[in-house]
Amino acid sequence: VMLDNHDTPRLRTVLPDEWQQRMAQVLQFTLPGSPCVYYGVELGMEGGDDPRQRGPMRWDLVNDDNAQLRWMRDLITLRQDNRALRIGDYRAVDSKSVWAFLRRTDRADETVLVVANTTDEEQTDFLMPRESKWMSYTTLEDQLSDAEHMVVAGVVYLTLPPRTVRVLKARVPDGKDAYSPYKRVQ
Repeated sequence: VMLDNHDTPRLRTVLPDEWQQRMAQVLQFTLPGSPCVYYGVELGMEGGDDPRQRGPMRWDLVNDDNAQLRWMRDLITLRQDNRALRIGDYRAVDSKSVWAFLRRTDRADETVLVVANTTDEEQTDFLMPRESKWMSYTTLEDQLSDAEHMVVAGVVYLTLPPRTVRVLKARVPDGKDAYSPYKRVQ
């Protein structure tokens, strides 16, 4: 998935609001396909029509204080740590108020539910992701924040703040001494 390149204006120029950039980038890293990041996007570089989008790399922005660089590193780690985001199937999830999709492999503990509220208002919905391997009362943890949601009888009830995207994954206890009903589920 490519958001900008050497022939188009840069993402930060096209989408000036930070929430729009972040939502686009989360979707870039969670939808099927390989994310293609044009040089400088990870630093927050701007650039309009030709030739401004081809400006030289801003090496002065490469530092730990750059919030955009930290954000991009978080997205890269998110994709590396979640196999379903790299090779998983894509399945749209029906909703009247949010955009939602599932990325899944053959393992329940790798399944990821992505939910995006692109509106300016809080949205509440019941989602039925049709993931038969998720058990009732499984907690879904957002991989980008501390938000949690619960699966009950195959349904995920959630309220999503405006302009928010969540990447939800089942909390599965790990360690040989931790009990998990998912130990017997592939």
